[in-house]
Amino acid sequence: MSAMIRTFVAIDLAEGVGRRAGQLIERLRPSGAKVKWVEPEHLHLTIKFLGDVPTLDTPAVCQAVIDCVAGINAFEMELAGVGAFPSRHRPRVVWLGVVGGCAQLGALHEALDQSLRPLGYRGDSRPFAPHLTLGRVREGGPSASRLSELLDQERDFAAGTSRVGELLVMASHLESPGPRYEVMARAPLLS
Repeated sequence: MSAMIRTFVAIDLAEGVGRRAGQLIERLRPSGAKVKWVEPEHLHLTIKFLGDVPTLDTPAVCQAVIDCVAGINAFEMELAGVGAFPSRHRPRVVWLGVVGGCAQLGALHEALDQSLRPLGYRGDSRPFAPHLTLGRVREGGPSASRLSELLDQERDFAAGTSRVGELLVMASHLESPGPRYEVMARAPLLS
């Protein structure tokens, strides 16, 4: 059996947007809820999670991502609005929303699905909802209720705009202190 690489396709954030998202995490942290918060240096917007990809297949995956964006223009996305899945009142995943550039992100997601399908990757069963994951709630209880209150207070938080100029094919190495990410390929959009 060949080695596997946990793989996803993502968009890096402009420095200011990442910094503001990190500040938001610090404003939510005092809730006391048991949340695995994303480290600010690891914040990214995932476009497509591929899971474990055989090492031998990664060059084809990387090339498919590069090919799929060849004719797509760079654009701006705006991140604002705080929420949670399934809801702010029952948070499991805390996120920062995308309010600008959604149509372009949706088109990128669809282009990726089409490009990766011949390699055996199926499209997602749920509609694509672009968001920046800030943290994952580990357990409910009274502190989760306090987190819900803070999410309500921060619901209009704005992190700013970030230019989408490339997609990154990323490897995620799960290690004891937390994940370590490695860029396997860069897929530039048209400037």
